[in-house]
Amino acid sequence: MLCLTKKQIIHINMSKKPVNSTQTSNEPQTGKGQVQVTQEMVLRSVNRSKKDVRTWRTAIVAAESVYVPNTVPLYDLYTDILLDAHLSGLIKKRISSVRNKKMVFKVGEDKVDEMDSLIQSKAFSDVIKQIMLAKMWGISGMEFIPGERLTFNEIPRKHIKTKTQKIVYEQWDNDNGVFYPDYQNIWVVGEPGDLGLLSICGFYALLKKGAISHWAEYVELYGSPVMVLKYGGNDLQSRKVGQGIVDKAGNSLKIVIPKEMDFQLVDGKTSNGNGDLQEKIVERLNQEMSLIITGNTETSTNGKGGTGGKSVVHSNEQKQLIKDDMDDVLDLLNSDKFLAILATYGYPVTGGNFEYVGEIDIEFLQQKIRVDLPLLQAGLPVSAKYLYETYNIPMPEKGDQIVILSGAPSTDPEETGEEPTEPTTPKPATREKTPPAEKPLTASDVKAMLTDFFANALT
Repeated sequence: MLCLTKKQIIHINMSKKPVNSTQTSNEPQTGKGQVQVTQEMVLRSVNRSKKDVRTWRTAIVAAESVYVPNTVPLYDLYTDILLDAHLSGLIKKRISSVRNKKMVFKVGEDKVDEMDSLIQSKAFSDVIKQIMLAKMWGISGMEFIPGERLTFNEIPRKHIKTKTQKIVYEQWDNDNGVFYPDYQNIWVVGEPGDLGLLSICGFYALLKKGAISHWAEYVELYGSPVMVLKYGGNDLQSRKVGQGIVDKAGNSLKIVIPKEMDFQLVDGKTSNGNGDLQEKIVERLNQEMSLIITGNTETSTNGKGGTGGKSVVHSNEQKQLIKDDMDDVLDLLNSDKFLAILATYGYPVTGGNFEYVGEIDIEFLQQKIRVDLPLLQAGLPVSAKYLYETYNIPMPEKGDQIVILSGAPSTDPEETGEEPTEPTTPKPATREKTPPAEKPLTASDVKAMLTDFFANALT
């Protein structure tokens, strides 16, 4: 019989996390083992039963339980509301805004060409997609398969238990499974207790489903004429003949009643004559979901009022959200966990990191040049390196042919008041020149160089 002292029992209990049923395990995912847990899972069909706001609230309460959180009903509800075309489109739009950004892998300042094939692969793009989906669902899990190329299986979210950091074989079980921090090829992205943006959208998506159902009923009831046929109360033969007539008269609403019976169809056309009420509700609910997923409304739906200025402001807000998403994705791709996974496939990741390739935002640079140019004309010393990097112009190397456009006063007849003359085509002078290190530039040189890059920026 094994006997343990009180001190030994305390040591064993302290080595296991969490220390009680209300705590959440938070071990780092630094394990070195390999496991294929998805092959042993018992998968269940999605619950497609009717869902309403009460279902949503009950699922939220179950998922937020401190003792035994259960996210299965909530994730079934997420799958159901993603049938909403507007919501699913918003999510795809936000994910695509990050997936289509160019990326390279560098060690120091040197680009690693061997990583280009990985970055351009579908598997790498799918990893970014899973990272972005974690923002929607609260969590994503990937099981990387050993081999020569990067490949992985998506771990069903209903089998991931973040409280105990386990991946269970049965979705309703909380104990029987693997402790994923112990395995190198298992990567779970997301924070414990995070239910994702879909937990907020669920309320509006379910209300929208009901509004559209009522809208469809309205169209069915009032979208076609009502056929009312009256017959003598004691004339059963007339009733039979009349019933046969209306049965063959199309699919409109048909009513056969005695003449002595009064019939009146009371509708809501007085306050909702064209279904505008339902349309406004659906439009408002779409705007709420747009605000949750993309941070704005004007870039996802076409507003019926206002000017284009509001759209520009909302577009700038969305750009800021995209930049935040790009930073979050980059942090996870450069994490020790993911780099260690790539190392198992033989990729040269030691001492390196992923970086986004700078993209040219013409709108931003056109505004930038209007700020920089007056400062240069006022005599502010500016290094050539700043201009090359700001406007994303490659700095010429030794031996490159340099194209210099000389600055000249305006020749526009409307500005000079002179008679128009035949236009001539200026020929740029070319010569071999080594670029100066930190030589101040004159206003005409700067204007010529920037005008060459932005054709109509100064007009």
